[in-house]
Amino acid sequence: MKHCKITSLWSEHEFGDLDFSQFRQRHASLHYHSGIQIVKQNHTWLANKSVSEQGKLLTTARTKC
Repeated sequence: MKHCKITSLWSEHEFGDLDFSQFRQRHASLHYHSGIQIVKQNHTWLANKSVSEQGKLLTTARTKC
């Protein structure tokens, strides 16, 4: 541990993305902004699902948003 730098760069990057998202779409809900951040940060989550499961998830997301 003495060779590791103690920084918070990952959290600063994520909060910066959240701030920018809120700046661009000021009236959107926090739920919307959180969803956008999840998709931006985790590119492989949806790709690892089967095609039919991807379709179900995206349809559910469209109807509930």
